[in-house]
Amino acid sequence: MGKRLHWIDITKAICMLCVYIGHTGFYTANTNLLAYIYAPFFVNSFFFINGYFIFKKLEKSNGIYSLTKESISGCIYKLVIPSIIFTALTYIPKIIYYSHGFTLKDFLLTVFGGTGFWFTSALAIAQIAIFSMLVIYRKKGVMPYFLTSLAIFFILKFTGNFAPRVSSAYFPWFWQTGLIHTIVITLGGAYFHYEKFIDKFMQKGGVILIAIICLAVYIAEFSGCKIQCLGLSGRSNALGAVAIISTMLLLINITQRLKINRYTSFVAKYSIVFYFLSGIVPASVSIALQMFNLEGLVLYAAALAISIALSSLAVFLIARYAPFLIDLRIIRKKQNEL
Repeated sequence: MGKRLHWIDITKAICMLCVYIGHTGFYTANTNLLAYIYAPFFVNSFFFINGYFIFKKLEKSNGIYSLTKESISGCIYKLVIPSIIFTALTYIPKIIYYSHGFTLKDFLLTVFGGTGFWFTSALAIAQIAIFSMLVIYRKKGVMPYFLTSLAIFFILKFTGNFAPRVSSAYFPWFWQTGLIHTIVITLGGAYFHYEKFIDKFMQKGGVILIAIICLAVYIAEFSGCKIQCLGLSGRSNALGAVAIISTMLLLINITQRLKINRYTSFVAKYSIVFYFLSGIVPASVSIALQMFNLEGLVLYAAALAISIALSSLAVFLIARYAPFLIDLRIIRKKQNEL
């Protein structure tokens, strides 16, 4: 396995673990101090890696339009449609958990309006925005896309209608959050273009400088400084930008030194499906464990371990027996093979 796939798989697996750590902490009412550490990178890394692959394909592509057509098709089949399917499947359990009443209007708006899973919705919007830029600019360099994304960020920063939690402000498909995250996708593209230079810089002592910057950011955060690192709200400030870039560079440097294993590759390959289950599974497990009078860190640790185990089993079964839930093109492929 090549070095690039090696660090990418491990990074995705670590970040998905952070998603479960955060969600389980929320559903078990445990304060999650680790969130201060992983908040700058655990979701942003997926956008970053996405950009890495997009610009890698762009560099090797001879046709912008064919690449864009193929990429948009992949986005629809591997992000948009699975988001709709899993939002529909988890809608009833979610409204039961939050004690919300069922209405057909809310069901349709949530499922087809893309407000069920913010991350995949925002990622789909961000990808489509980048692909649109590819058609407009028809260039392989990253700079025009970065500058456009930067302009979008500042326009939405001062004019966007963001809310602290899921609401009509995010309809449809968390489009504002997605457009703002295009800047993280272009950072991934920049890393691809300057990967050798950055890796050499890190090997020659740059990693120490980046580690010091990360430490300074965390000290500032614990000291009460406000750090905004995008995420659901799409908000970010200067300190947040420094946190995002420095922590991702440090994480990449660390994951490049780690060994891969089959489970890590499995989580990385099906990370989107793990994400779809990262809410309903920890919530259900937490409710079940509370019936045994578990509380505090014991409840949290048990819920986390069981949630990861059950999600792993569910993802395995889906990948084995219902892969069309992940990509409907599998059905067409099998029909063509008959």
